[in-house]
Amino acid sequence: MLGNLQGYHVLIVLAVVVVIAALIVVVIFSLSRRNTGTGEPVPSDPASRMEQLTLLRDQWLISEEEFEAKRLELLRHL
Repeated sequence: MLGNLQGYHVLIVLAVVVVIAALIVVVIFSLSRRNTGTGEPVPSDPASRMEQLTLLRDQWLISEEEFEAKRLELLRHL
């Protein structure tokens, strides 16, 4: 099959293989980063969790609605 390919055809096939391999690496890398989280353990006591939640809200990393929902969830578990 590859015996009939001329020089530039081999380069095109090689380029396609390299692009496909690069896409596979990017997908695997992005999936592994998505599953790792921040790497920091979640505090177990409610006061520390509330402090962390407040910090996330104050840094605009979560919305006010997300903050309130999680705060109510923490209070329900007391």
